[in-house]
Amino acid sequence: MDKIGYAQQELKILLERVKADLKFENAPILGETFSDIENAITENNVGKAAGGFGLICKIYRDYKNVCRYVEETLRRIDNYEGSIAKKIVNKTDNSPIIFLSHSSKDLTYATPLRNFISGLGIENDRIIYTSHPNHNIPYGENIYEYLAEKIHKDSIMINLWSENYFNSLACICETGAAWVSGCNYEKICIPPLKFDDPRFSQTPIDIHKIGVILDGSDMCRTHMMGFGKKLISVFNLSNYSGMDAQVAQFITEIKRLETERLEEKNN
Repeated sequence: MDKIGYAQQELKILLERVKADLKFENAPILGETFSDIENAITENNVGKAAGGFGLICKIYRDYKNVCRYVEETLRRIDNYEGSIAKKIVNKTDNSPIIFLSHSSKDLTYATPLRNFISGLGIENDRIIYTSHPNHNIPYGENIYEYLAEKIHKDSIMINLWSENYFNSLACICETGAAWVSGCNYEKICIPPLKFDDPRFSQTPIDIHKIGVILDGSDMCRTHMMGFGKKLISVFNLSNYSGMDAQVAQFITEIKRLETERLEEKNN
């Protein structure tokens, strides 16, 4: 059997087994994720399908048997010569990558965040931000396969959570794909969304992990300072000395956006 045929067959069997074991769960995101996985299998997109299964295992982590055989199947595909995950294991570039996962409807917040990250001195090719030409996925690449090759346990995924993010299956699947890679992640939230929103319990993230709420408050400033220091450490930018100014500039922009949001709400 050829490599594509093997992966397709294994993933189809896995999908039907997972469907059967989760048949009593009726959350909308589950049906949407099943559909996305089916499309990925049809497209021979192993990376995207793996991301979907990873998302399911995070949401339904109490189904330990399901998570166990999902992991076993994905590992079996990994070990088959030429699989997407094989590329992850064999790649030689282990430099960290930042992936800024966001909804295209949230650029007013995503762009200042990208500017903050870039302003720390992180090189363009270390940042994946699909809404900026300097950080986009290369032309002709499949986003899920590209992420599978580039992101690893030392990389950082930034989830820019919002109502738009929750309503985007593509964004949620990116979160699942990052979980499969085992990379670090940072939670950043656009008001009025807050981290106590019950929908977070249906995502692959740790609901108890401290995140940043972009409201321009003193707490926002403090958390952005901590976030920036973490990036400085991960990317070995010990000579960087402009953190205070960088955070101040970012907070000024966020305060402006928060003022506009509240004015619009009150009108």
